Amino acid sequence: MGFLTPLYLLGALAVGLPILFHLIRRTPRGRQVFSTVMFLEPSPPRVTRRSRIEHWLLLLLRGLAICLLALAFARPFLREPAAADLFGAGGKQVAVLIDTSASMRREGVWDEARERLTEVLDEASPSDRFAVYTFDSSPRLRFDGESWLAVDPNQRAGAVESALEDVAPGWRETDLGRALSTVADSLMDESVDEERELVREIVVVSDLQSGSRLEALQAYTWPEEVVVRLVRVGEETARTNAGIQVVAGGESEASQLRVRVTNAADSERETFTVGWLDDFAAEPASEEESGTGSSKAMDVYVPPGQSRVVAAPEEPEGRVSSRLILRGDDHEFDNICYVSRTRRREVTIVYLGSDDPDDPEQQRYYVEPLFPDTSERDVRVVDWEFESAEMPTAENGVQLVLLAEQPRGDQIVRLREYLDSGGLIVFVPSGPDECAALYELAGVTPVAATEAEVDDYVMLTGVDFDHPVLAPFADPRYSDFTKLPFWRHRRVDLSPLEGARVLAQFDDGDPAIVEIPAGPGRVVFFASGWRRDDSQLAVWSKFVPLMNGLLDYGSGQMQQRAQFSVGEQIPLAALTAVRDAPFEMRSPDGSTVEIAAGARVATEPEEPGIYVLSGTAESPLEEVRFAVNLAASESRTDPLEDELLEAAGVKLAREDAEASDAGAVERERQLQNRELERQQKLWRWLILAAVLVLVAETLLSGRLSMRRPVAAE
Repeated sequence: MGFLTPLYLLGALAVGLPILFHLIRRTPRGRQVFSTVMFLEPSPPRVTRRSRIEHWLLLLLRGLAICLLALAFARPFLREPAAADLFGAGGKQVAVLIDTSASMRREGVWDEARERLTEVLDEASPSDRFAVYTFDSSPRLRFDGESWLAVDPNQRAGAVESALEDVAPGWRETDLGRALSTVADSLMDESVDEERELVREIVVVSDLQSGSRLEALQAYTWPEEVVVRLVRVGEETARTNAGIQVVAGGESEASQLRVRVTNAADSERETFTVGWLDDFAAEPASEEESGTGSSKAMDVYVPPGQSRVVAAPEEPEGRVSSRLILRGDDHEFDNICYVSRTRRREVTIVYLGSDDPDDPEQQRYYVEPLFPDTSERDVRVVDWEFESAEMPTAENGVQLVLLAEQPRGDQIVRLREYLDSGGLIVFVPSGPDECAALYELAGVTPVAATEAEVDDYVMLTGVDFDHPVLAPFADPRYSDFTKLPFWRHRRVDLSPLEGARVLAQFDDGDPAIVEIPAGPGRVVFFASGWRRDDSQLAVWSKFVPLMNGLLDYGSGQMQQRAQFSVGEQIPLAALTAVRDAPFEMRSPDGSTVEIAAGARVATEPEEPGIYVLSGTAESPLEEVRFAVNLAASESRTDPLEDELLEAAGVKLAREDAEASDAGAVERERQLQNRELERQQKLWRWLILAAVLVLVAETLLSGRLSMRRPVAAE
């Protein structure tokens, strides 16, 4: 038998109190006054029947009640030989997290991680329950607890090693915070239906580099029952590591390419060399990378723990997709940076209106400044009249039509054809009479519009930040639309326009910006324009990004990009115009993945390199190349400080190995004892027995008092 709180057994000593009180000689109550007794000799009192124990059974009952109460408070339990069987799944639940991110590709680090994993598994007792996960940007269960229990205890380590035989570090970044929070929740949920207490532990086998992401822990409340033990690997490997990433100018051939070179905080070197593939004779260039010339590699000075942004060496001619290489550190996994340059786009904007382009009071005056040329695009604004040769169609490169007046009948026909080809029209009427074109473009019967009555001015409210054009303004720093006054605006009836979506409205309740679907195309209606007598739109700080967002929205390319990271979701709209047809994506290893028609994102790339997006044989498309590189955080291979995890709320096990093992055994023994006592609950029976003894003592005491003879006066 054992006791959870054995100190309460000291209460059994109180059983001697009734005996002690009974044997103490009582002092007579009455006093008789005598003359002086100084001449009398003292004599001890004689022991009489009054000082002897008269009722042994009554005394035993009282003593037994006290002993039973003391035993109950000591919470006894019976030790069972098969106490470990009470835990079926084990008194300790352990989840092992093995890092498979890109930084683990350093020489010798992964082999060391496998060895440390074997040591962790060898420490397991037969009653433990293990689950094994791998993690990079997200955790993945490789061996669950049920499979662990189903295997013979002597073969469990081998079963785990077999399950991880084909596992190797990939190219994704390290999201340690997400892995810890996910596995901690899994440990807590695994015993959610059980009342017993268990030791829950997460063992992290990782290089724990400082580039590990911990954002997921900031809004996560760490459970007190889960302890994390860190098993660091790679501490004996070479320290110097530097990485290279494109930071600017990689989107267009016309822009200057700039790269960032990052040096780890524990590096022992400060000077590195950056150059194109042809600058180093380490390996031959592929056909697509071979150029007609070669540039000269350059040295970059980067102190440990810092980074430097420098202009890349001049790229050899005749190359579209290339590789920049970094030399001078001890680890090569992050020394290659893939670069893909997009060709400059030709963008055509058609303006339909009779405004004077030289009059600052009119809308046409501001069109060219609204859409400037950039390194990624060359913008051409065309004033369209029906007699001219310029016809607005999406096929000939027209990405946006600005409609500033009521078009003629023949122009309506051409504009409807443009909408049928998937085009975008921004309609900004100057008066209510011109609003009839809004209904004609949508293919419904026109409804008369009116000019709103405005006392002073109105402002925008109810902005739909979920719309792709307005989403960039959702940040609290840019979401204030209340400083833009409108003096005049048109009031239109949206009920005939099926699918109309109000993107913003005036504070008097009238729609301000409305998107109306028209077949494959769309019409964006502005109830007030940027004429001087309408509003101050022309001088509003958000007007230029708003109109350029509409321009990109019309082409289906909200943001053209050529550089991505491994594991990042790639929006197809960032590469080419959205279309309802399948794509094919070719990886650097030559494998091809088909992307279904209507998909908005491509398959997440799993390795760095140059990827090619193209159409299928049934639906051809001009090839689009884009680069996928290693996340910059993986180059920060200096150790992560434990204090950062503790500051995020993670409970770390800081004991040394021997003390930790002894403490774990002692905690497990205590938990087993507590579980046995909770299941047996012997204290309830002891309390019940004490109550019955006290009842018997009371009855016996009353009966004896009734038999006591009455003393004569």
